[in-house]
Amino acid sequence: MKIRPYKKGDELQITPIDLMADWDSPEYENSFDRGCSLTIVDDKGKIQAIVNYFLLDESDNVLYGWFLRDKDANPIFITKVKKIVKNFLQNDFIICTISKEGAMQYKMHKYLGFEEKRKIGGLVLWVVSIR
Repeated sequence: MKIRPYKKGDELQITPIDLMADWDSPEYENSFDRGCSLTIVDDKGKIQAIVNYFLLDESDNVLYGWFLRDKDANPIFITKVKKIVKNFLQNDFIICTISKEGAMQYKMHKYLGFEEKRKIGGLVLWVVSIR
């Protein structure tokens, strides 16, 4: 499995998980054009996930990160997400994200090093930094 630069249209090769079933709606159009997008592919070139991070404020070091994964993605793709997170942390960024509540979300975010900061309705704000 490897990380490569995102190519326009990579998202069309993903069958999203149920949480992202509305992915093809207009509100998500051009979502990967903002900030930095990276595509995770398996050894056969099948796209497993696309990761996106962008600065929340140009004068700050806080990134908002998220990813779109294929419903049949090999669970090992998360090790590549962890590598991307680690790279940003080594460059002194703080990363935040929001997820729905749920056991798998908690397990995944803890694995990636995130801490739960606050619950907002049925959503959870997660933050990770080396500070």
